[in-house]
Amino acid sequence: MPMTTIKVDASIRDRLKVEAVRKGVTIGKLLEDLVALSEREARFAAIKEAIEATPPASIAAYEAELRHWSRLEPDATQ
Repeated sequence: MPMTTIKVDASIRDRLKVEAVRKGVTIGKLLEDLVALSEREARFAAIKEAIEATPPASIAAYEAELRHWSRLEPDATQ
């Protein structure tokens, strides 16, 4: 993987280094993990927004279908 240089304030670099040492990883790995965490939080925020924007009729239909499927017996052949 090609390497690059990024410019950050020295105080941020020092904080990243301390955190990386604490976790036993490189600064690159720490940054990778932080970006992955940020992306995960964004995905969950989008899901939350979608759920909150779901019309009540759609939620009611989903809950009715869920109750229907929950009452069915498991397939004995599996």
